[in-house]
Amino acid sequence: MNRSKKQNNNDYFLMLSAVLLLIATGSVVGWFSIKKESIALVERPKFQIIGNVVFTIDFGSGKKRSFEGDIVKGEAPTDALSQASKAGSFSYKFDEKSNLAAVDNFTKNSDKSWRWYLNGEKISKPYEISLHANDKILIKYE
Repeated sequence: MNRSKKQNNNDYFLMLSAVLLLIATGSVVGWFSIKKESIALVERPKFQIIGNVVFTIDFGSGKKRSFEGDIVKGEAPTDALSQASKAGSFSYKFDEKSNLAAVDNFTKNSDKSWRWYLNGEKISKPYEISLHANDKILIKYE
């Protein structure tokens, strides 16, 4: 009989240890998953729409295409070109000096190239400028 009481105590101790281990493991896993969610929320960028812009492409032959859409804080005219190309299903290419080299089949050559204008003023580095609400971007083949 003494042996069965000892066995019961061992079984009780083993069960208690297993339950405590299970609780501890669950707590650690729970803490890591909460911590991971908190980190993800902190690292997620916040996109703040600041207004809209009008983006126009003048092909220099009388043909023009215009797009209007929202912009987020920190976007550049080159980002607007990217969005317009998706909306308008056209392609574009930059050269090795980050100059606009082609829009669809209109490729810069010795006579004509693509020029950027922001609110009527010529700009040379559109990738360095942040857009503002109601800006008007024009790229013109001239």
